[in-house]
Amino acid sequence: MPQSTLQTRTKGVIPIKESNQAKRKLCIGEEEALRDWCIQLGKWGWPPRVCQLRTMALELLRAKSDKAELGIHWQEAFLSRFPDLKTKYIGGLDKNRFSAQNPIIIKDWFNLFSRIKSEFNVHPSNIYNIDEKGFTVGMLQCTKVVISKYEI
Repeated sequence: MPQSTLQTRTKGVIPIKESNQAKRKLCIGEEEALRDWCIQLGKWGWPPRVCQLRTMALELLRAKSDKAELGIHWQEAFLSRFPDLKTKYIGGLDKNRFSAQNPIIIKDWFNLFSRIKSEFNVHPSNIYNIDEKGFTVGMLQCTKVVISKYEI
């Protein structure tokens, strides 16, 4: 630490990070829970949209009977406090593919897949996901989601 920082600390000056905490609507634990929620949803393949992050933060405020509103740029500030998160645009499932979904066809495909896997004794480690697009079913447009910075 620079000497000037140590001198100001010995005089009782509060570090900027700590003084800014008092201005925040959510406490550190609530923000860390939001971060963990975003990461977990991403691991499950359903990363939250940026608007869902904001909605969840508002739900946390409402749970503690706080009627305060979040600032316009709250999401950006939240993401800057957690460098292990980033945003990414993902494309939706195009309209033709979405409307072609049929439970009977999908079930038949999985039955066929299972039979072939058994017939040729395919080990699970030799099965790969071909569609690496990362689309979100039911969303036709491109949307911004929150993911871990370690995801590709």
